[in-house]
Amino acid sequence: MEAERALHKFLPRHHDEIELEIGDAVYVEKEADDLWCEGVNLRTGRQGIFPSAYAVDLEYNDFDPGAQQVKRERYLLGYLGSVETLAHKGTGVVCQAVRKILARSGDSPKAQPCILEVSDQGLRMVERARAPDHKGPHMDFFYSLKNVSFISFDPR
Repeated sequence: MEAERALHKFLPRHHDEIELEIGDAVYVEKEADDLWCEGVNLRTGRQGIFPSAYAVDLEYNDFDPGAQQVKRERYLLGYLGSVETLAHKGTGVVCQAVRKILARSGDSPKAQPCILEVSDQGLRMVERARAPDHKGPHMDFFYSLKNVSFISFDPR
């Protein structure tokens, strides 16, 4: 259906609900008449339900003249993969992670074209490799800046 951003923190109280942190990107699959949504928290990858009042369209602030304009920078790159670590331990760890991704993908890894959008709110990655007539959800990941300590780029 559409990508939205969490406006409020939501703590699940039942097994079918998902946790939301302020700023989380959420892919909404269904919105019910009872004002609950079914979707996927793109930060955690968990699927479940949450109150519709806790999320708003990703670009909603673009239409609010009183909202502070967010500066965004966009880069087109080939995405190979990501590795999550608990702490940044130097460039050697990053190089090791890149080698691990390359080893997983074989001798000649196929980079997936994507757009990396960097803003004060966080990092957003949008898939570019799908056909225009593709009906399913496309990959759209958002990483809140509070959850990102280090990002690297291999220019090869």
